[in-house]
Amino acid sequence: MKKYGDYHIYKNRNNFNIGYYVSNDIEESYNPFKMQNDLLNGIGGVDDEYFDAIENSNALECDKTQQYNEETGEYTIIYKVKAISDCTIYLASDYDLQVYVDGEPMFNNYSNIWSTETGIKQIKHLNQNEEFEFTIVTKQNLDLLFVYVSDNSSIQRVLDNKDSKNYFTNVKINSDGLEGTAVFEDSGYLVFAINYDDNWSIFVDGKEAEVVNFGGAFLGVKLDEGEHQINCKIQEK
Repeated sequence: MKKYGDYHIYKNRNNFNIGYYVSNDIEESYNPFKMQNDLLNGIGGVDDEYFDAIENSNALECDKTQQYNEETGEYTIIYKVKAISDCTIYLASDYDLQVYVDGEPMFNNYSNIWSTETGIKQIKHLNQNEEFEFTIVTKQNLDLLFVYVSDNSSIQRVLDNKDSKNYFTNVKINSDGLEGTAVFEDSGYLVFAINYDDNWSIFVDGKEAEVVNFGGAFLGVKLDEGEHQINCKIQEK
């Protein structure tokens, strides 16, 4: 940790390199937690549910009650939970809603795409045996409301071992892109922490390769096992 003026800067030991290995492409889904599970399975090589719906999770006990107000068209959903293990509750929706904890709202405007309140939001991290209650109020289609719980120990195992067999190293950032060395024990995808754009070109061992729109979101390229020199360039086509 370092301090610059009034700001504290922390190192995230779980962060991903700008390029990382995934065994297979993942499908786009309205459910972002399904995509997270598919991604973590592709990184860790283990078929597991790292994020699970709050009603079905083995990480906590959940008592859920739901009411519908015909006059306002609002659903009120109350969750009372108790953590069985270290876990975190998350919420994702494309529609307006409000979360109340101890009667206090969490968001000013959740559905505003330009605000920092939209998208996947952490509701609460829970330690073992910790109890928690929260309420969601919304008029949206409940099929597009996702309340999920993470199994933090399983996710940590993936993060701790993500670079043990397959990794991207010797990274150099250039004015028009980046380059580095991919070392893969298994064939798979080199995925970059860069949004996909069809102006990118990727060269593998000096030969232009097919650029992959990985998961419908990120820049990627498919590689055979072995060591490969990678050069990514962005240019107007």
